[in-house]
Amino acid sequence: MLKEYKGSDKVPDALLKIGMSFQAQGDCQNALLFFDEVGQAHKTAPAAKVAHDRAAECRRKGTKTQSRSRSRAAVDPRPSPSARPGRGA
Repeated sequence: MLKEYKGSDKVPDALLKIGMSFQAQGDCQNALLFFDEVGQAHKTAPAAKVAHDRAAECRRKGTKTQSRSRSRAAVDPRPSPSARPGRGA
């Protein structure tokens, strides 16, 4: 969904909700990926403030170790940066 509708004004909220889902499971490491993306790519969206606050909460609590690439791939089919052509794998 995020890939097809990347220009939609709903993307920041969708990313925030994915991050909140990871956070609710106690997986702040993956939650931070989404919170940070909202904050960096959608700075003016209302979701950016919530994402910033949630990211700060995760950073205070620490992160749960889990595979970033596997969890990210579940919601974003783009290849990881290391798997892209021209990069060492």
